[in-house]
Formats: sequence, structure tokens, C-alpha cells
Amino acid sequence: MTITTELQNAHTLTPPLTPPLLALKDANATIKSPPSKPPVDILRKVLTITDGRDKALKLIQYFIKIILHHGLISKKRSIYASLAALASNFSTTRKIIRLGHIIEPAAELYNIAYTSPKKLPKTSKERISSYLRILGLVFGLGNDLADDIFCLSKINVLPASWAKKAEPWSYRCWFSAILIDSHFMIRDILVQKARMSEWQRVHALSKSKELEGNHDRNTLYDELCWINNSDRANLVQEWKDMEDKLFWLRLSLVKTMMDGGFCGYDLFHCQFSAGFQAWTGFVSGVLSAYKLWCKNSK
Repeated sequence: MTITTELQNAHTLTPPLTPPLLALKDANATIKSPPSKPPVDILRKVLTITDGRDKALKLIQYFIKIILHHGLISKKRSIYASLAALASNFSTTRKIIRLGHIIEPAAELYNIAYTSPKKLPKTSKERISSYLRILGLVFGLGNDLADDIFCLSKINVLPASWAKKAEPWSYRCWFSAILIDSHFMIRDILVQKARMSEWQRVHALSKSKELEGNHDRNTLYDELCWINNSDRANLVQEWKDMEDKLFWLRLSLVKTMMDGGFCGYDLFHCQFSAGFQAWTGFVSGVLSAYKLWCKNSK
């Protein structure tokens, strides 16, 4: 259930914001995107990692729940019970796959406490930001611990009564981590948009040209015609990197909001729609799978 490290993972999907200036063999040549890997190779790579298997099972699990919720298969048919059992068993399987995920937030907390540079925040804003990041990791650690206890209770390794005690704490920690992650994502989106506006002001608006933000590389290359040819391609790449980073931040925020809706439905004992969690879980799974696919396609 934990998403405490989702924000950090999202930032690794794009190259650095300002790439170094490179010597161009032909400054006027068409700018080409690097070739993508075959889909079969990407799928094979994704399914070899734990997170990839988890996302694949999640997609199937909630797709089945959507089908069953909307009555696309009659309850009288034997396949209905089979699909319901499959979705339930996939949920347990995903928890087993993620056993021990507590190591990740624990390692990050260890790095902050012992191995990271001892730099004290200079301003109150920086101190609050630092405390929130640490608090988010603590909530992530609590969520993973509660998830592991719940899973081990479900498979009869621990007393069954422990599952009822662990589940509410899992939701509380998860929802708290979601709130903290959402705060940082919204802040980073605003900062990134400000950087892009400043980039436009320096490189485009000063020459009475305004970028729409939806150009392909070659169109943008032509619009920056007043820039020296040796630097123009690098500026195009810099703009595209900023666009990519903003895209992934926005996608991560939507995914986090889906997780928040899913978690909040149980945490606050909502009853307004039996299909709400099926849809929020499915959308969250699609976005997570898309991020993982793109990350492993490079």
C-alpha cells in the first residue's frame, strides 16, 4: 500500500534538467528521438522485478472487480465465483510479494540519520520540509510494518486477530504518507512551472516568441532560430526535459490522489459506492504500470 517513495521514483524517469552542452556534428540535422525497445523486451524486463509483478497483478485484480461490480457477468454463472476468488487471491499474492518492503523506508531513514551530509536547514521553510520528509518515511515504515503483520496473519503465520488490529493502522499510516507526498508534488509542480516560465522569458519571450508547450523537437528547433546553432539543439533538449518532468509530476499526483481516494474510503468507513475502490484502484494501477513501463523502456 505504501507510496512514500513514489515521488522519488517519479523523478528518475527523466534525465537531468540541464544537460551539458555537447559538440554537435551537424547543427542543422533533424533532431531524432532515441529508438525504443521492443514491447516484448520491456514486458519481460518489467515482469522480472518485484514491483512489475505487483503492478501486473493489481491491474488484473481491479479489472476483474470492475467487471463483477458492473454486472458484466451474471452471478448465476460459475465463472463469477471463479473470478471473485481470483481477485481475492491476487490481493493476498500481492501482499506476499511485498513482504519485507519495510527495508526500503528503513534504509532511507538510516541514510538520513547516519550517512547523509550533516547539513542543517538554514530557514524555517527548509526545516519544515526536512521534518515532513522524515515524517513521510516514518509513516511509510509504519504502513509497511502493518501490511506485513496483516499479510502474515492472513496466511496463518501470526494469530488471525492481529490482522484486524494491523489493518486500521496500515490505512492511517498510508493516508498520512499520501497527504505528505501530495504536498511535495504540488509544490514541485508549481516550482517546475515557474522554471519553465522563466525559461520562456529568457529564451523566447525576449524575442517576441511564446512557446505553446506542445511542439515537437523539430518545430521547437525552428522557433529558436535566433539562437546560435551550436546551442539550439541543447536548448530544445532542456525544454523537453522540463516538459517531461512536469508531465511525470502531474501523473504522479493523479496516481497519488487515486490512492488517497482508495485508502480514505476504508479509513473513513465510506459506503456511497461499492465500485469506487475498484475504479480508483484500477486507475492507480494503470498509472503505476505506465510509469514503470516508461522507466524500463529506456
